Amino acid sequence: MKPKTPPKALFYLMIFSGILQLFGCIGRNKSESIEYPPFTIKRTHVYKSRFDINTARRTDDSRTHYQIYYNEQLIPFPDGRESQSGLAGIWKVHPLPGTPKPALLVGNRSVYLLTADNNGYHLQTIEEEKSDFASWQWIDSEDGHPSEKQEIYASDDTDKDWELSGGTRLLINKKFVLALGDLSITPFDQNALYIDEFSPGRLIGSSPDKEQLVFMSSKYRGFYQYALLVYNYPKREAKLLPFDRNETRLHEPHHPPANWLTTYFEWKEESDRNLNLEKRHWDKLPYWEGDFSSSDAYSLSPVTYEFLGVFADFCKDYLTLDDSTFVKSYYGEKEEYDLKLGDNRIEISFLDNVNTVYLSTSLLDEDEKGSIEIIRKLGNAFNKKLRAGAYQEYFTHY
Repeated sequence: MKPKTPPKALFYLMIFSGILQLFGCIGRNKSESIEYPPFTIKRTHVYKSRFDINTARRTDDSRTHYQIYYNEQLIPFPDGRESQSGLAGIWKVHPLPGTPKPALLVGNRSVYLLTADNNGYHLQTIEEEKSDFASWQWIDSEDGHPSEKQEIYASDDTDKDWELSGGTRLLINKKFVLALGDLSITPFDQNALYIDEFSPGRLIGSSPDKEQLVFMSSKYRGFYQYALLVYNYPKREAKLLPFDRNETRLHEPHHPPANWLTTYFEWKEESDRNLNLEKRHWDKLPYWEGDFSSSDAYSLSPVTYEFLGVFADFCKDYLTLDDSTFVKSYYGEKEEYDLKLGDNRIEISFLDNVNTVYLSTSLLDEDEKGSIEIIRKLGNAFNKKLRAGAYQEYFTHY
């Protein structure tokens, strides 16, 4: 007996199901309620995937949505705030411990501070919808240093820490300082932040009293000029502190090492007890060192091309490689080195445009985590020699 032809409705349902499987997938939901008295936060995790035309493969498209209740009543948030985002609702909720009253940092493209006291809850808009993603950043969480900036966007928050802790002041959207001690919000004077074509870039430090923020800044006039932009946000005053990259051994201006600011600059108390950031004076500058600005690489710059072979020989000896696991090749007239350690493949090359010897993972690497560990070990061992004064003759200047 021949199989029966499916009914037309079932036929169309099969086609529609195939389209869903190709371009998107209706996912399962998981909800949980978390008590943060007097608030109850409901988190709904929507697990789904979609077909990405650009990569021709399925990609995870899971999201977590939030609702906040006070005395079992849903707290309404301002309407029309997500018109540019394409995704409505609350994207993130972060409890703020150590505050004088219960407080939540709430965000989508807008950022809100939600608090509660004996008179009920209070919803304060820190900044309304922006064209780009909103952000937060600790000013003083990493041993007094700033943390990495975190953008606020919709994502899957399953099993993720959501409580913000570790610091006393948050920088919101690089425009507001939220002090957890009293929940005060101080807006920046945007006009004061632009001096002689310099503007605030990456936040790299703050004064001991946390009232002055230090931003990396630069401008281009045929060549790059660099300065620290120091902003006293309670007084709404800013000043510039120009510096030379060579005198401060700064490899990557947009991502300096955590200890760079305190190594080459210091806070001094003036007669009026105000703190002032100044350059440190050296009888002899610290020696050049290699840099770990990239998470999976180690670089030496600015150096001469001859340093490539010197560093390659150090790596060969340190890892006790032989000619079968330490291979020299040529790219044009330039040497390159390929280090083979089981599944780990690491390359040493010279980047002409930035005068840099570069140690990085290879495209053929099969164990990225293990290779990064080897790169860290090599870089730290070589930096130890550099700090003792070795190989300084190969360094030039920016």
